[in-house]
Amino acid sequence: PAQFYISWNETSQEIVEGKMIIDINVIDEQENNEDNLSKMRMDFDFDENQRSADMFLQFDENNIWADGFRIQISKDLNTSPLGQVFTARGLIEMSGQFFPVSGITETPDIQFYTVADLIGNGATIQEVQNFSLPLLLNFALDNHLGDYLLNKRDIYFFEADQDWEYIKKTINSSEYRGSRNTPATGGSWLPFNPSIDMINTALGLPANYFTGGQCENVGDSCNDFLNAVFTDGFSDQEMNQGTDPMDWRSTALENADYLGSVYPNGINWVGAFEQTFTPGL
Repeated sequence: PAQFYISWNETSQEIVEGKMIIDINVIDEQENNEDNLSKMRMDFDFDENQRSADMFLQFDENNIWADGFRIQISKDLNTSPLGQVFTARGLIEMSGQFFPVSGITETPDIQFYTVADLIGNGATIQEVQNFSLPLLLNFALDNHLGDYLLNKRDIYFFEADQDWEYIKKTINSSEYRGSRNTPATGGSWLPFNPSIDMINTALGLPANYFTGGQCENVGDSCNDFLNAVFTDGFSDQEMNQGTDPMDWRSTALENADYLGSVYPNGINWVGAFEQTFTPGL
C-alpha cells in the first residue's frame, strides 16, 4: 500500500465526496511507538447544506489501552453564525484503563459531543463509564486514598479566546475498589500528606466518612466524596466553576447524539483502510 492515498469525486463546486488514507506503518514502521496510531482514514462529504469529515484512527495492535478513535466534524451552512455551526462527535474504543490498577478489570467507555458557533464560542460534553481513578496523595510517603471505579459526566462551556466559562463534572455512580492506606489523623497540607480527618473537614464530609460503611468497603458508593473532589479541586483535580449560561449550547448538549462505533462498517477494521474509492454521487 501507499503511504498516502486520496481520491475524490466532484460533481459541482459545492458537491464533493472523497476518502484519504494514511498508513503510518508504511511511512516509518521502525520509529512508530506501539502506543501510537498506525492508520488513519478520513471520509469527506461536501454539499450545499453542510461540510463534513469523518475520521477513523486505528491504534497499533500492541496498544494496551485503546483499539481505535473516531471523530466526526460537520459544519452547517444554513444556520445562524451565532448558533450551532460546528458539531463534533467523538468515540474511543477502549481495551484497557488509562490508569491500570489492581482490582479493576472493567473496560471504560468514552464518548464526547462538541458544538461551536462561527466565532468559536461553544460547549462540550464527555460521558465516561467504568473509568478508574487512583488517588495517590503522596508517593514518597505512600499515602494512597484508594482506587475508584466511576461513571462521570463532564460539561465544559468555552469562549472564543479559549477561556472556560462553565465547568461541571458530575459523578453519577462510583465504587471504592481498595488500596486506601491514608492515616486517620496526623497529616499535613505542606508537605501535601493529608490524613482522613483533614480530608473530611476540607471537603465538608461527615467526620465518620470512609468509616461506618460510607465509602469504606470494596463496592461501597463514593459519590459524595468524588463529587466533592471536583467541586473543591482537591488533589490537583480540575474544579467545577462558573454557571450554566442557559443558551443554545445548553440545549445542544441536552440533545447530544453520540457516535455508535469507531469502525466504518460498525463492527471491526475489516476493509477500513483499503485504498479504493467508489463514489456514491
